[in-house]
Amino acid sequence: MNKRAIGIAITVLLLPACVLGATAQEIFDQAGDLLQMQRYRDAMTAYELFIYEYPDHHLVPAAKWAMANIHFAVDADYSKAALIYQNIISKHPDTGWEIFSIDRLGMCYEEQEKWVDAAALYEKGLQRLNTESHASLAQEWTGVFRTRLLDAYRSMNDTENMIRIFEEALTDDRAAPSAPNDQFDLGVVYLEMNESKRAAENFAMVVDRYPFSESARRVENEYADLLIAELAYDWATFNTFQSCVRLSQTGHYEEALEGFNEIVSGNPGTGMYHAARFQSELVEFRRSGDARALRDKLTVPDEYPFGFGGVNATRFLELLDRITEAEEVIGENPEDVGAYSGMAFTFYQVQAFRPAIKAYKQAISIAPDNTVLHNMLGYCYIGVEAFDDAIEAFEQLIEISPEDPNSYDSMAEAYYVMGDTAKAIDYYQQSLSIDSSFTNPYYMLGEIHNGMEKYDEARSFLQRYLDLDPEGFRAEAAQNLLGEMNEEQQ
Repeated sequence: MNKRAIGIAITVLLLPACVLGATAQEIFDQAGDLLQMQRYRDAMTAYELFIYEYPDHHLVPAAKWAMANIHFAVDADYSKAALIYQNIISKHPDTGWEIFSIDRLGMCYEEQEKWVDAAALYEKGLQRLNTESHASLAQEWTGVFRTRLLDAYRSMNDTENMIRIFEEALTDDRAAPSAPNDQFDLGVVYLEMNESKRAAENFAMVVDRYPFSESARRVENEYADLLIAELAYDWATFNTFQSCVRLSQTGHYEEALEGFNEIVSGNPGTGMYHAARFQSELVEFRRSGDARALRDKLTVPDEYPFGFGGVNATRFLELLDRITEAEEVIGENPEDVGAYSGMAFTFYQVQAFRPAIKAYKQAISIAPDNTVLHNMLGYCYIGVEAFDDAIEAFEQLIEISPEDPNSYDSMAEAYYVMGDTAKAIDYYQQSLSIDSSFTNPYYMLGEIHNGMEKYDEARSFLQRYLDLDPEGFRAEAAQNLLGEMNEEQQ
């Protein structure tokens, strides 16, 4: 008997009795059950038997994948895991398992700090994603592999290849959702190379092409002086753009249009020109609520070579489609409160607050005791700075739901935005008197007391928030605020 046969015989003897004599699917499923029970050695044995007995079965790569993951995640044996991932890549190309294994094999290399191997693998992964067999995975995995590839080159201090990757991405699609970040990161690389002018040029492209993006705001906050020093950059147009965006969001449509039209006429052919054109169209939409008309105007991608100036175009167009779909439902059933509510919330998401207010009012006329509708109506009024109307909406909310801490939390927010911190504090305290575990008031009271320079109280509220909800959506902000207070007090 050869060594391989002896090994399999021993494997069979070690298996749980329920596996012996089972079909291929049963063995595979039982191996999965053993894995779920964290009986990793038994699971490994069952997967080995499955592969030996049924080498051509379509689940073989899945079995190999499970075995490799045991070595990777349970044993931290990256060498053994790497061998199996490599086997999957070579033996099962043109399947999703190839891509998944490239991802995990790269992680094995990273754990072993084999950055050259990791970079070469991710380059291969990106090439494979460009093949027809992996078209369905390209959107999800291209960004993952590119990020890992950049990290590998960064670990090697290989700035030449980092620049190449960013430039290739920007050449391929200057309107991609990742483009603002790519342009910004390219500037950072040049700055790390002490090429200040090249860095400033790329940062200026971020501002001019993607003025609505978070990356543009980062340039303004972190590198404004660099652009002025290296390029004598004039921030006036960017500031006008940001001011007009806020005017558009708060319902000051004519003023917003006047400013955007000024940018369009004064910056022909530039990225800022295209961004301002889009924002002008958006102003009309926020005024009319006509999603279909705006969708029709945005059907020619070439008219916006840098996308919508930093707005996620894919997401934005999806939201417009949701509105038109809701309108069609309402056309068939004018009493469908869910369609009104969904349409109103979508308007809210794109800061079309006035159409949202109209839709929420229609929904409330159908379902007058729905607390979510009253709550969102109040926030829409805050969006257009109609504070008296917001207060009235939240008063209705409290009347409908006096035992809900969120009712008072929402009212507190209205007063906070208005600048009436005394009333805001009072309503946040009322919210906590109903439910002391309701977290948002603690964060907001911490922020308010910090602004009042009452640091001990602020720390107490912020820490209470973190104790109750350490993973909450304001947790990072609470930690940062605590850190800032500690630095100021030192």
